[in-house]
Amino acid sequence: MHASTIERHDAQPKNLLIRTYAGQELPAAGQWTVGAGQRVTLIRKGLRRRKAEATVFAGRLTAADDPSESTIEFTLTLPETPGLIRIARDSLDSLDVRYNGVFQQRDRVPSMWLSVTAVLAHDAVPQLSGRGRVVMLGELNLNPSR
Repeated sequence: MHASTIERHDAQPKNLLIRTYAGQELPAAGQWTVGAGQRVTLIRKGLRRRKAEATVFAGRLTAADDPSESTIEFTLTLPETPGLIRIARDSLDSLDVRYNGVFQQRDRVPSMWLSVTAVLAHDAVPQLSGRGRVVMLGELNLNPSR
């Protein structure tokens, strides 16, 4: 389906959600919502490797006019574990976000697809016992905020 044939009144055409910055295609500046319920993997690397699947509780990306000033933050839940895990700039040792484009399935609202790899501060995930760094890996879909 072409973006020009979107009939839903609340959907933005796909071409309005993409911009070119320094010769690269990027998401349009503004607020994007990280869809709840998406899965990411947390891996504690150390003497004993421990892996857990977490679920996105809530989140957002603020795509700034200057991409280097953009921010992403979200919270995760682990099954059968109390509390939320906060992922934000101040709880990370490093963050790599790869933009994979904006896509649209059938008559749904267009979504942005990001590949996210984050190295969390050593104490950011007390739910994963042990020593060593925690790496989060995820393929996330985001929708423009209204």
